[in-house]
Amino acid sequence: MSDITSNPYYKTFKTLQDNQYAIGNTTYKQRIAKLNRLKKAIEVTYRDQIKAALHKDLHKPGVEADMTEIYQIIGDIKYVKRHLRSWMKLQRVETPITLLGSSSYIKYEPKGVCLIIS
Repeated sequence: MSDITSNPYYKTFKTLQDNQYAIGNTTYKQRIAKLNRLKKAIEVTYRDQIKAALHKDLHKPGVEADMTEIYQIIGDIKYVKRHLRSWMKLQRVETPITLLGSSSYIKYEPKGVCLIIS
């Protein structure tokens, strides 16, 4: 039986796990900057490599890869950028009478780390 640390994905997962709280505490501007970097990486830096991989693995022509994969993700990034500020706001909720004098709200936070391998 091998040790878990010998797994090639362990280091990646451990890094994500160690940084989950720092990532969850990023500001709106930091998140927008990350989304912009991701968008640029997909649209410019790695576009040809993504299309080549899709052609090699799934035999997708370049135009189809653009339409079904690249533009779809770019659209999702634009959607997230438009809604991010409202998603990050505290959501006020009714305070029970037993807690009179205080305020109640919901703050959405990341719950954990997931490593998807496909």
